[in-house]
Amino acid sequence: MMDSQLDTMSFRTVEDTICPSSTKIAALVEIFSTVTAKVPSLVVMLSVSSTDQVFRQLLGCPLVLANPSEENIGAMKITSRETTARTAALVESISEPLSIISTSFTNLLQTARGRILTSMEHRSYMGRGTGPSIVPIAVLLILLSHTSMADGSNQNAEEREIEILRTLPHDQSSFTQGLELQGSSIFESSGLYGHSRISEIDTQNGEIIRQTKIDDSYFGEGITVIDQTIIMLTWRAGVALEFDISNFSIIGNFSFEGEGWGICYNGEHIVTSNGTSELSFRDPDSFEIEFTTMVTWDGVPVSNLNELECVGDKIYANIWMEETILSISATSGEVEFFSSPLSLTSIQGNSPEEVLNGIAFDHISGSFWITGKNWTQMYLVNFTIPDENLSIDDNYQVSTSMAAFVVTITSTIFIFLIIHRKKDPETPNFKDSHR
Repeated sequence: MMDSQLDTMSFRTVEDTICPSSTKIAALVEIFSTVTAKVPSLVVMLSVSSTDQVFRQLLGCPLVLANPSEENIGAMKITSRETTARTAALVESISEPLSIISTSFTNLLQTARGRILTSMEHRSYMGRGTGPSIVPIAVLLILLSHTSMADGSNQNAEEREIEILRTLPHDQSSFTQGLELQGSSIFESSGLYGHSRISEIDTQNGEIIRQTKIDDSYFGEGITVIDQTIIMLTWRAGVALEFDISNFSIIGNFSFEGEGWGICYNGEHIVTSNGTSELSFRDPDSFEIEFTTMVTWDGVPVSNLNELECVGDKIYANIWMEETILSISATSGEVEFFSSPLSLTSIQGNSPEEVLNGIAFDHISGSFWITGKNWTQMYLVNFTIPDENLSIDDNYQVSTSMAAFVVTITSTIFIFLIIHRKKDPETPNFKDSHR
C-alpha cells in the first residue's frame, strides 16, 4: 500500500509515455489558443507553433496541434533599431518565466509518473498529502512572470516631438561644439584647427557680444560653466582649458587621457564623453575620473556620444552624425526618451558635417536651446509627448502587458488542473482489494 498519496490528474498511456487525459489537454490547448489569439502580433514568440513546443516540453508527450506550416500569424514590421531591440528584449523577458514554468511542471509530472503503478494494478489513486506544497510554487510563478515582464517594459525609451518656441540668428561660420546658457547669455564653443573659439551671444537678438580665438594647435570641443569659469575640452590634445567667464582669459588647464567630445556639470561631477558609449564622471577639482557609466538605448550600447547637457539627474546628449537628441538617466545610463528634430535638420546644414550639435538648458523656462554646426538659426524648444492615442512605444507596452497576461494565465491553468481537477470516484487498487 501507498503510505503517502498525491492528488493528480487522471493519466493515460500513449506510446509508453504517461500523459494527462486527452480531453483535458484539448480543453487546455483551446483556452491557451484563445488567449494568445488576442495578443498583438508583435508577440510572435507566442504563436501556435511555439505553444506546441511549450506544451510538449511541459507534458513530455505527443500532442495533436495545428500544423505550424499552416499558420498565418504575421508580425508588425517595424525596421527601426529601437523596435528591433525592444522585440529582442521582449523575447528574452518571456523566455525566463516560460523556462521556470517548464522546469517546475516537468518535475511535478515526473513525480506523478514515478508513482503510477503497473498495468496489472490498473491505476493508483493517491491522496492529498503533498498537494498544499504546490501553492507556494503557483504564487512564485505568477509573481515571477509579472516582475520579469514589467522590468522589460520599463527599459523602453519613448519618442518625443520638438516644439519650437523661439528662434535666434546663429553665426553660420561657427562649427558648434558646445552650448551653455548663463544668465541672459549663451556661451558657445566652435571647433576646427585654426578656427576654434569661444563666444558670448545675446539671447535677445542673437548678436555676438564678445569672442576669443584659442591657439591654432587646439581643436575646440564642448564647454561647461562652473561658477565663474568656463571649461573647454580639446579634441586630441589631452587638455581641458579653463577660462575666466568675465574676460575669456585662460586661467588654468587640466590634463586627461583620450579624446574630448562633450562636457557638462551636474553640481557634483563633471561629466565628459569621448565618442564611445561611456560617460566619465570626474572630480571638478582634479578632473580625475571617479566612475564611468555605459549609455544603453533599449539595452543596446550607444556610441558617438557628443555634446552633453546636465539637467538634474538627466544628461541630454547629441549623437555625432545622427539627427537625434537623447535624454539619459545619470544613474543607470539608460536612454529614457529620444527626439529626432527632422523638421529642423531638413532645412539646416549644407554638408554631412554640418550636423545637429549643441544643447543648452534654460532654467527659467525649462526649455532647451539647440543648434548645429554652421546652422543659420538657434531654436528654443520643448520635448513634448506626441498627441497620438497610441504611439509605437505605447503599442509595445500593451504588447508586453498582454504577453505577461498570457504567461500568467498559462501558469494558472496548469496549477488549477493539477490541484482542482474534477475528482473521479475512488476505487481500491489491486493491492488494496482486501481492505
